[in-house]
Amino acid sequence: MKTAKKCLHIGTWPTETRASLRAACVACFLLLGPVTNVHAKEVEGLELLGRFELEAGVGYASVGGVSGSAPSLPSVSLGLAVWPWERHGFAFGYVRSVGEGLYDEPIWSDDRVYFGVRDLHYFRFTYRYRRPIGEALMLYIGGGLSLGGRLQGMALWMSPEGPMDVGAEISFGMYAMEILIGRDLGDHFGLKGGATLDCNDDHSVFSPVVIGSVSF
Repeated sequence: MKTAKKCLHIGTWPTETRASLRAACVACFLLLGPVTNVHAKEVEGLELLGRFELEAGVGYASVGGVSGSAPSLPSVSLGLAVWPWERHGFAFGYVRSVGEGLYDEPIWSDDRVYFGVRDLHYFRFTYRYRRPIGEALMLYIGGGLSLGGRLQGMALWMSPEGPMDVGAEISFGMYAMEILIGRDLGDHFGLKGGATLDCNDDHSVFSPVVIGSVSF
């Protein structure tokens, strides 16, 4: 059984792409992150908080790429949000697809047939900013990186000896963005809904998500 692999690790990206990635991360922290040359009590949103949130969510990942869009995949996520300050924090999460995403009909190309994708998973690391909107809701905006990503393609090569599995396993790292609206459900529980986008020059993963949280 043959397997074709394509790797998109950050270390293999062009120098210009890696430089842009570093610049975007630096800009994110300079523009939205805490101001370090003043006391926390003097800046709105930098009051020390020291709160944690365990998060569990569900989503529906739409995978796109330079060769076209792949079928969407249901996904689940598990993560931790840390809020050292009232409005500024960091989120760490793991996302994994459930089941397989199949084309409505197999796609034939010369001597190969493509069925869909499966086994999408990656880690997300984001800086988060939040602020109230109205009396009961909270807006969350985040940016950072998604790393350790993998996606398995499902394809067969119709060789003279018989069908052979040639599904490509794609490895990737991406920019990570998110926008969520949340509401507290009591002192320790909350619910968020919104969307996440992870992308690089070759691939993208867009996911509407619903996330439940327990804070302590």
